[in-house]
Amino acid sequence: PVHYTDHPDRIMRIMGGAPVQYRPGKSSPVGIACHTPTRFGIHFKEAPECFEMDVDGSRNGGMPCYGNPKTVELMIRDLEAFYSEGNKDPWRHPSSTNTLWGPPTDKVYYISPPDKGVDCRCEFCRKLVDTEGPRLGRASRIVGRFTARMAGEIKKRWPHVTVHYLPYANYTLPPEDVVFPDNVIVSLCMMSGAANDKEPAIAADNDRMIEGWSKLTG
Repeated sequence: PVHYTDHPDRIMRIMGGAPVQYRPGKSSPVGIACHTPTRFGIHFKEAPECFEMDVDGSRNGGMPCYGNPKTVELMIRDLEAFYSEGNKDPWRHPSSTNTLWGPPTDKVYYISPPDKGVDCRCEFCRKLVDTEGPRLGRASRIVGRFTARMAGEIKKRWPHVTVHYLPYANYTLPPEDVVFPDNVIVSLCMMSGAANDKEPAIAADNDRMIEGWSKLTG
């Protein structure tokens, strides 16, 4: 028999819905709302080109195209309607229109694509995807440039709003040729798991990612 206790050496520790006793910590101001907006598909009929193109040329109404500049225009339009009119439709949860999922606040706008890799085959994304690069960075330029554009437009209109961005899936690695405005904060998803920092190779990979994003965002 053995009794063993341990804890992650992190300033921020949160766990949702787990039937265990744990000590939470949240001394970081950085938070993230995963996979939002949930109802961007309301624009599918008017702007199908703003959605991910599959191999067969069809469009995925559940996944935005992050390479098309018009997608930025639509999301900024939604944000303007949110702040000026209180229109929350793009952030209503699919299971209940009375529940919001990751809506903006008066201080924060979240950028976190749906829970899948970015794999758009449109003319915009094909120019940016790195098909020969590392698995975790093949779409980093696509979503990185989108985030930079969104953050730039947000800074012009709402200079008090900070953009919280979640690098994840095949856009986890920092892009090499993207310049972010100073209103971007990154909440990095460690795809190999933070607890696996006990493995030297994984710890080194995580440290490189953190350092790379820190340089990009200041």
